[in-house]
Amino acid sequence: MGHNKYIAVWVAAVGSASNFVYSQKRKAEYRTRFLIGRLGLKPAPALCTLSV
Repeated sequence: MGHNKYIAVWVAAVGSASNFVYSQKRKAEYRTRFLIGRLGLKPAPALCTLSV
């Protein structure tokens, strides 16, 4: 019984952590797209200049 409780807590912690990381990635992605849109650049040329 005790072990199952620990496993459940661990699974919940890992799930919330990965969910947090995913939401942070999404926020960064939206922010980048918003900035690109504000600058009036198309995504492809902007990505090319960033990679060079």
